[in-house]
Amino acid sequence: MSDIFSNTILCGKCNTKMDRVQVMRSGLVLRAVSCSKCGSKIIHPKDEQEYNDFTNLKKKEFCV
Repeated sequence: MSDIFSNTILCGKCNTKMDRVQVMRSGLVLRAVSCSKCGSKIIHPKDEQEYNDFTNLKKKEFCV
C-alpha cells in the first residue's frame, strides 16, 4: 500500500501543486502539504490521528 502523500496533491481552491511542509504542534512534528498561492494546509491523516490520540491521553487523569 502506498502513502497518499507520495503522490502529487493539487489545491482544491486554486488548483496548484501543493508543497510538502512540516507543522509543529505541541512539540510534535506533523507531515503536511501547503499551497503557496492561497496558504491552505492539509495535515497527513495518520499524523493527525496520532496527535489527537496524544492530546486525549494528556487530558486523562491517572490514579497512582
